[in-house]
Amino acid sequence: MKKIILSFAVLSICFACGPQAGSPGSSEDLTAYTTKGKEVASLTQQTFFQEVNDALAEGGTEYALQFMHPIDNPKIDSLDRVYACTIGRTSNKIRNVANKPDGPEELALIEAYINGKVQGDTVLVRNDHVIYYQPILLSMPACLQCHGQPGVDITESTLAAIRTLYPDDQATGYKLGDVRGLWKVSFKDKAQ
Repeated sequence: MKKIILSFAVLSICFACGPQAGSPGSSEDLTAYTTKGKEVASLTQQTFFQEVNDALAEGGTEYALQFMHPIDNPKIDSLDRVYACTIGRTSNKIRNVANKPDGPEELALIEAYINGKVQGDTVLVRNDHVIYYQPILLSMPACLQCHGQPGVDITESTLAAIRTLYPDDQATGYKLGDVRGLWKVSFKDKAQ
């Protein structure tokens, strides 16, 4: 399992006056959340990508846009219930306003991933609840059809569909390998 231990310097920059990583004895206490978070994020990503790929095959890019929002998805909602968590995504360049960062601390974490200062998984405790983060990498050329360069990777018809569905869209201009945002798994039980 790929994990990262955030240095004190990165934590103090990202989370001054905000959430702290772990609690007394946190490395052992958070291991179970890391394992569970990784499992939830992986299953969510597999489900999400499969549905988007199926939609691309069925009706093309414009059709697939309606399947790119994992919230209110019965398959992903069932993972929420099974794992007693809330699954979401967040990014510094949002497409859907429901995915905006939860405050300046979360935005700083996203930017630390984008700038390569943080890699792998991150587990934090905020308000006595554990939150697991995993980067979303643009690893498939198909991703660029909606998130790449307008006029180069994104056709005019797709761009028009994005603007119709997401009038305040900021989620373009990426290239392969970029960090698009973070999967965010918020566990409902209190941290021990």
